[in-house]
Amino acid sequence: MLLSVSYLIGRLDIEKQNGVKRLAVLKELTTIGNKLEGVVRSTFNLTQGIVHLIRYQGSISKEQFEALCTLALSENPNIRNVAIAPNNVVQMVYPLKGNERAVGLDYMKNEQQRESVLRSMKQKKPLLAGPVNLVQGGVGLINRSPIYLISKDSSERYWGMTSIVAYYDKILNEAGISLNDELKIAIQGDDGKGELGKVFYGDTALLNQNPVIVDVIIPSGKWRLIATPNSGWIRESVFHSQYFIISLIITVLIVLFLLTLIYKNHNIRQNNSLLALEIQERRKVEIELKKSKEAAEEANRVKTAFLANMSHEIRTPMNAIQGFSEVILKGNLSEKSTFDFIEIINNSSKQLLNVINDIIDISMIEAGQLKIIYDTVKLNRL
Repeated sequence: MLLSVSYLIGRLDIEKQNGVKRLAVLKELTTIGNKLEGVVRSTFNLTQGIVHLIRYQGSISKEQFEALCTLALSENPNIRNVAIAPNNVVQMVYPLKGNERAVGLDYMKNEQQRESVLRSMKQKKPLLAGPVNLVQGGVGLINRSPIYLISKDSSERYWGMTSIVAYYDKILNEAGISLNDELKIAIQGDDGKGELGKVFYGDTALLNQNPVIVDVIIPSGKWRLIATPNSGWIRESVFHSQYFIISLIITVLIVLFLLTLIYKNHNIRQNNSLLALEIQERRKVEIELKKSKEAAEEANRVKTAFLANMSHEIRTPMNAIQGFSEVILKGNLSEKSTFDFIEIINNSSKQLLNVINDIIDISMIEAGQLKIIYDTVKLNRL
């Protein structure tokens, strides 16, 4: 029995070492995942400003398009080009130099891009496709946003598509994936399909090596970061565990001690009971450690989801504020258009303030400082 306990302790020691190593990998991979989400969102948030502008005006001029794109490309080196495709045919590309082959591209006639365009139109929301081979050469990620105009009778009419092409390798480099020398990393989920998609970066074999997996939320889908340590998981025999050796020595001493007591008294049963209690306590400790680890992983996942949601909720009104502010600063607008744009900026500011107030309310709830007022409420109006 004591030898079995020693073996169990050695086995638990090896599992614990792997658990510690797994937790370190999870922490590092979560950091990379959060950074990748931020890079993707900051790279592709320009499309929402263009969508809002076209929905408001019913179209976009070349000057407005180039003004927005010039600002975006100057602030984000990951963007390769921006395109506008009324009726799914590319008419404007910025910058035009080096992307001339993209002008006139019909998405419906391009087999590689047709599926993601149709899926974006069906879902009526942005969709990140790729990595794909670009008609102008190279590999990139394409974020497409369908544009639906609202008629006077409140019906929707499909206008076209706006898209941003980003450098696939630059995004991975900025997120710290390509340059990471501590983890073996793969990414699954082309076109945002998550576990249903293909592994488009790294070694597919990682899926069969008991990897750590972290979801990365992207427009209309997700990627899965899959990682194992570069040095691999601990696969040593239980007999190499120092705890097993110590337990084995203790076992030998206990057996010698018990054999001595057999000849001296009849207290052997009491000693065995004490030993059984000690084993039970050790098992309880292991169970508590496992529960603490699971709780920490769940808390980390919830935090990741919360940060992703808040990032999205804050960026949406910010895109409108930034886009329409740039248009106003360019001038050449009528008084009515200027007033309408300022009203949109004002509404977006209120929306942003509401999000910030909600975050402050959550902080007050967690701190136990939220004041609750008991009063009569008109439920229908609320």
